[in-house]
Amino acid sequence: RATGWVWTEISKIPSPDAPGRVKVPGVETITRQAGAMFTQGCPMRRHFFSSFCRGLTVVAVLSTFAFGCVTHRNRLTHNLEQPDKMQMVIVSMIPRGTPTSDVISWMEDEGFECEVLRNSRFRERRSWMGTGTVHDNLDYVNCKRTNSAGSLFMARIWAIAVVLDGDVSNGEVIVSHYVDGP
Repeated sequence: RATGWVWTEISKIPSPDAPGRVKVPGVETITRQAGAMFTQGCPMRRHFFSSFCRGLTVVAVLSTFAFGCVTHRNRLTHNLEQPDKMQMVIVSMIPRGTPTSDVISWMEDEGFECEVLRNSRFRERRSWMGTGTVHDNLDYVNCKRTNSAGSLFMARIWAIAVVLDGDVSNGEVIVSHYVDGP
């Protein structure tokens, strides 16, 4: 049998031009066979791709699981559910006088997306229904993260304000937290 696109029987007829080589049937025969493969489908192709896709799926699932286990292992704030505990951990890791760049770096290592806001408002919420306390005219590093709340449709929303005094933290951390979902 030949390999590749032409997978039909080829008779091994010795070629008078080159000993040891095989004569291939006429071009029109090969063209007809290739055309049949496109209209009927190639059973070898279906088998290869189905087993390949199964193998790829297994590798993808295992890789995702391993990656997920590794990425959260070193985060101090990953499994926290209470805003007061989150505030204590962040205050202990970002003491007064920490430069803004170090604050952003540490919070991003914890999985937050951060930006510096000047003379802005921060709303401290503790539930999705409450309006929360409004803090006006703050210079702060605004950090946000969404975690799963144990359900496919529920999310734990974190918003953290690390208050700044110029370009360093002043030691104050305000935590906004609520669980959202259907």
